Amino acid sequence: MKDIPDRGSAHELLILYRLDQTYWGKKIIAAEQAGEFDAQDFEDANCWLTCACGKLSGFIERGVWEEPKDEALYRLGMKFTKLVNFDEDEELCFSDRVFEVAETLIDIEDRASELARQHAHSLS
Repeated sequence: MKDIPDRGSAHELLILYRLDQTYWGKKIIAAEQAGEFDAQDFEDANCWLTCACGKLSGFIERGVWEEPKDEALYRLGMKFTKLVNFDEDEELCFSDRVFEVAETLIDIEDRASELARQHAHSLS
């Protein structure tokens, strides 16, 4: 996990980690500005092909439903989906929730980078 700075906006955090122009970075920023995730975000988060893990590069080993075989990445993907589809009756306010979605995206990208390094090392 990355060392995340004190809370600001999800947008600022995504810029800091250079994820603001990614597929999910743009969706998170739009949700933060709108005050909610939209129906397409829910749909995309619920599919392994379009969730944050699904948008990673092709070297990630995948299962039958395109889920990542890496346990840590799988758990992060499930957390990401749960946060996007969060029940509004829960105690977390939207600004905290959207920030946590951004943090989880950073963790997913960080884990994917680690797997990429392992993959490259295994080829050498």
